[in-house]
Amino acid sequence: MDDDDARRELMRPVLEVAIALARRSATDPKAPRPPAALVPFVKFSRIPAAALTAALRALDDDDFRQRVSEICATDDQLTEAQRAWLARDDGWEAIVESEASRLASQTAAQHHLAAERSSARQLDAATVRLAEKERQIAELSRQMATVTSEMERTSNMLEAAERRATTAEAAATVRTEERQRAVRELKAIEAREAGRIADHRAVTAELERLRDVSTATESPNPRSASTPAVLEVAQLLPVWTSLAARVEELARFAAELAEDLAVSGESLGFERDGRAAVTGVIAPSQRPGGSQRSAPRRRPHRLERGIVDGSIEAAREVFALMDAVAIVDGWNVAMTGWPALSGPLQRQRLIDLLTDLGNRYGTEIHVVFDGVDAGNSPRATGSARVRVQFTPDGIEADDRILEMIGAARLDAPVVVVSNDRRVRGGARDRGANVVSSELLLRLGST
Repeated sequence: MDDDDARRELMRPVLEVAIALARRSATDPKAPRPPAALVPFVKFSRIPAAALTAALRALDDDDFRQRVSEICATDDQLTEAQRAWLARDDGWEAIVESEASRLASQTAAQHHLAAERSSARQLDAATVRLAEKERQIAELSRQMATVTSEMERTSNMLEAAERRATTAEAAATVRTEERQRAVRELKAIEAREAGRIADHRAVTAELERLRDVSTATESPNPRSASTPAVLEVAQLLPVWTSLAARVEELARFAAELAEDLAVSGESLGFERDGRAAVTGVIAPSQRPGGSQRSAPRRRPHRLERGIVDGSIEAAREVFALMDAVAIVDGWNVAMTGWPALSGPLQRQRLIDLLTDLGNRYGTEIHVVFDGVDAGNSPRATGSARVRVQFTPDGIEADDRILEMIGAARLDAPVVVVSNDRRVRGGARDRGANVVSSELLLRLGST
């Protein structure tokens, strides 16, 4: 606060009286006119700082100051400095300056104290905010540690899964090689056995012929029966006996080997029928001359040369096949394509996409969802090519899809859409072409 501000604050009560007197003088035609410095402020309802400054200058006029002094004479609240400033006796300036300096110092101290209090309040607020930020940082650090731990655990699980997958692939390769080797060995055994059987039949026929010759030969003396034919029979009989025993031994060995291969190779694709039968190998009960034949099996569509399985071109080719039937794993595809939507919206989006594909390629499409519909049936598709199914309680869509593959006509190509490993493996085993969920979504968007 400078000297003028300090003097104005010191004289504020006197200045307010001066302004009030100027207002009354301005409205009373009989009263002396107010000082010109106060005329602009006589109509103000509140006293601005400029009015106080103007009143301070107006009181330099002796007559106006005298009128104000008369009004303040009875005011016992005036200070010594205020009375000295109105009276203007000798030494009044020193009294006023001393009081103004004291007031300026006091006001400065008050301002300083107020500033300190404001700073203290701001510091307290900043301390509270800092503590809150530190708490938030600690919480974020805890969450980050949890996420990091979860990521490490997931990474370890993925690495373990990759190792298991690699081991499983290696084991599958070894088992495939063992299966192929076993099939080759069994075929070789069967070939040898067939040769032995042919030899057995030839020897048997020859022995029958020799018996007939021996019976037809007449001799008056039994001791003279050692004719050349009888001698030949006698010589061949041990050979025939040994050969028959060898054939029976080989037959038992082939049957036991087929049984072992069928029992140990079921996971490799071996099929059992009667005692034992290996895919691609004739079982003892199905040897030439038997009446049993293997049932016809579905074969997947072979892609055109240059088209890679798993590509968008491969998906487009199998969907465009004549009389093709597509079976779609509903929730698997819907949750892959629209994970942020609700269940009914996911399902409706998939139905719309399949309707477009069915109309575009002429494909008969069956989409299977787990669970009972519960009153949330999708709206009509407008296409008879898309048929929606919901599995009953206790039956998974996976089982229903595999069942539908087996029920489809053998002469109709079947395309199964899913990312589920069990569904994809079962579909391939049943001779169907397989398309991933992502590939179907790409096909529908192109």
